[in-house]
Amino acid sequence: MESTASRPHVKDILSIEIRKLETEIIKLMDTSSEVAVSSCVLNASAKNNSAVKCYDVKITNYAWDQSDKFVKLFVSLKDVQTLDKDQISCTFASTSIELNARGLENKNYIFTIKGLLHHVDPSSCYWKVKTDSIVIFLAKVEQGTKWSHLTTNEVKPKPDFSADDLDS
Repeated sequence: MESTASRPHVKDILSIEIRKLETEIIKLMDTSSEVAVSSCVLNASAKNNSAVKCYDVKITNYAWDQSDKFVKLFVSLKDVQTLDKDQISCTFASTSIELNARGLENKNYIFTIKGLLHHVDPSSCYWKVKTDSIVIFLAKVEQGTKWSHLTTNEVKPKPDFSADDLDS
């Protein structure tokens, strides 16, 4: 386009814009290489094997369902079935859960829910790895109860429309 322009002012503008774009491309390439280097730093382990350090990714998308005995959480993770059993762990408490999937494509995936609506039995809770997902089974302490929400944060207090509030 610069070679087809005939006016000097147009050529100058095109030349300046080309230089701006080239500079921006160089900056983007530099920052992307810095991010790649900073997110996966190679360190030598005690046995002279090289290990890749991974960065943490918080999982926020999930689905849930319930039966009389369990609340089931469905967490989608592409290629999670390729991980060894020791790379996946799940910690259960009476009102919280934490799932860790370490080393999946140089990322540590962390799924945490705190403040479950009702108590669960940590000793009866378990998880299963499926194709591209993990299913977490939370054993209800009060079997047969239906959970209206998963966490206490989702329950919003109903407004109080008492006569006292309307008078003021």
